[in-house]
Amino acid sequence: MFDSIYGGENYDARLEMPGWDRAEFDDSHWKPALEVPAPAGLLTAQSMPPMRVTKVIEPVKPAPLPGAMGVVDSVKEVEQKGENPIAGPIIGGIAGAVLGHQFGEGRGKTVAAAVGAGAGVLGGKVVEQKVRATKHWETTVRLDDGSTQTIKSDAQPAFHAGERVRVVDGLLLKPQG
Repeated sequence: MFDSIYGGENYDARLEMPGWDRAEFDDSHWKPALEVPAPAGLLTAQSMPPMRVTKVIEPVKPAPLPGAMGVVDSVKEVEQKGENPIAGPIIGGIAGAVLGHQFGEGRGKTVAAAVGAGAGVLGGKVVEQKVRATKHWETTVRLDDGSTQTIKSDAQPAFHAGERVRVVDGLLLKPQG
């Protein structure tokens, strides 16, 4: 058996002797109680008042977290071509005309320059669209209410398809708890 003001009491009923609490119990094999000297010193009152319940505070239901819960459906990288290229077609057209002018003679030279200019305009347009292209990511989330929401971000998201998320003001967050 163990007893402590802080740790409480440990009691093992398996060690209890049957009938020990009856007058006819044979306790002759028990060791006699020992007489010990009384504790020394002065008996003094506690240095602080006993602890008492002064107020009971009832638990409250926590406020619901903002946003909506859902599962990531897909994460896609989207490349958007540069819009309204101007410099690329002009530079490409000039370079193509100069190169085309190097071939043929007379009227053939003029045709080669025109074809070179046309090819240069198209090539310059494609090159400038590639140079001015932007990337972003679109994360589609299927919300718990069955609807879907697509979140755009300039940086690659840390979430993958199948992960549970919370959508708050257009941002994806890990769910709490």
